Amino acid sequence: MDPGYLPARVVVKLAPFNEASLQHFVYLERPMGSNEPEGVGFEPERMFQRGVSAERLTPIPIDYSTVGEFYKVLGEGLRALVARVGEATAFAGDPALQLSSTETALPWARPVRCSKTAMEAFDAIIRQGEGAPGHSAGSHFERFCAIREQYRALRAANPAFAPSLPAAVNPVLRRPPQPEGRVWLETESASATVDVANAAYGLMLRLLAYAYAVAAPHPDKTLAVDLATGLMRAMAQFGQHAARLPAGPSNPQCNAGMSFTTLRDAAALPPGPAARRFFIERLAELAGVAAGLPDRAAMRIQEGTRMLQSLADRAAKRFAVAAPPTAAPPTAAPLTAAALLTAASTSPPSTGNGSEPTTVAEECPSGAIRYRRKDGRPDERSPPINLAAIRENGLYAFRAPLVLDGAQTGFRATLCRCGASKNKPFCDGSHHVIEFSAMGEPGSGQTDMLPVRDGMLTVDPQVDGPLQVRGNLEITSGTGRVGARVTSTYLCRCGGSAKKPFCDGTHTRIEFRT
Repeated sequence: MDPGYLPARVVVKLAPFNEASLQHFVYLERPMGSNEPEGVGFEPERMFQRGVSAERLTPIPIDYSTVGEFYKVLGEGLRALVARVGEATAFAGDPALQLSSTETALPWARPVRCSKTAMEAFDAIIRQGEGAPGHSAGSHFERFCAIREQYRALRAANPAFAPSLPAAVNPVLRRPPQPEGRVWLETESASATVDVANAAYGLMLRLLAYAYAVAAPHPDKTLAVDLATGLMRAMAQFGQHAARLPAGPSNPQCNAGMSFTTLRDAAALPPGPAARRFFIERLAELAGVAAGLPDRAAMRIQEGTRMLQSLADRAAKRFAVAAPPTAAPPTAAPLTAAALLTAASTSPPSTGNGSEPTTVAEECPSGAIRYRRKDGRPDERSPPINLAAIRENGLYAFRAPLVLDGAQTGFRATLCRCGASKNKPFCDGSHHVIEFSAMGEPGSGQTDMLPVRDGMLTVDPQVDGPLQVRGNLEITSGTGRVGARVTSTYLCRCGGSAKKPFCDGTHTRIEFRT
């Protein structure tokens, strides 16, 4: 990146992982007052100061030394704005346009509604990055420092250790007019692979922007986030394969790498049918081109193509829904046993064991048995409390007005949590075959009574990941003990989480596929 877009002490370039690039990240995340040096090769060519302190109508970038200093300046500016125009004017935007833990896997994500919540957000960013004050555990700075120590230990044990492939520094897809410091990807296999990865990256940005243009709880918002997250994972497959391909004859002994080239404008498309059509067509185009890549037989290309096709199928299915479901779920076709009830019935028939067929149907946990009455009396009604029961060594049994993967599916469903079902997301009994072992007691969670305990429950199976659940839900053991009450959560369905029934990311480590 040419100097001037960022402060003079910040250099941006693409480079393979080594001690210099690692030190660059340590330097970028360093707390204020730190004496960490810049990584070798990332020093700025020249130092400059903008020297403009007067207010201007045209926005002007500011200089800052650390991320903490940057947000400190932002905070000062925000306080000054609020003092001048007041809270109501400064925060006049719709909080429903922001992302929260309902749409993302970030439990701490909360909409900014006032200067207090804005300053809390700034403080969280500083603590997550720098770890300040006191270098709190888990911060980006602390993690990069830990990686640096591990890297140095590996090099001490084996001086020939190389942590990465010889990927290109600043790769480009076209012959660069200024070739200095850039690597032109000449081989077709490399450039075609990077082209797909770049296109996935560009679409990911567009989807994230779209998510901020749609107000919750519209399903377009959560779907855009889900698709963007899936594109991140697919993009990684193509990027990893590109790093294994030769860049071309002009740069021998050098491999390719993602160039992250995208459109200069990634602004949100206007919400509506045209945007949905664009996303559907673009994802299908990505999947089609990926399937025809020169290295389409390679493992990572196949995996990335599979993920893109899954995302394309999901978009085609889910973006067809233009508005949140509000009506009661449709009922299934009537049972054939005397059609359950006839229009002339004056009393419910018996099954022979003293139970009404309606009772038998409503006790079916999977929803495979349903009914529609013919006597004018009400069909099956929505449960008063949304429940997900965890069966010992077995499945999830949901009772709620369900929207499963975008489709209204009635009031009952049994979903796989062992990871072995051949009919995912539904359970097919495979937990018995693999002798799945898992407690039927839900892990500890928030158990405060929810203000509302019923309503539509949305369950979205994530590509190669957990069940994302949105809506009022009480998670119980098979005996009925309530272990958690939630309005948004992720439930493990790979069978490997150490925090069952909740997801802990194990699906990524064990390469769960679905």
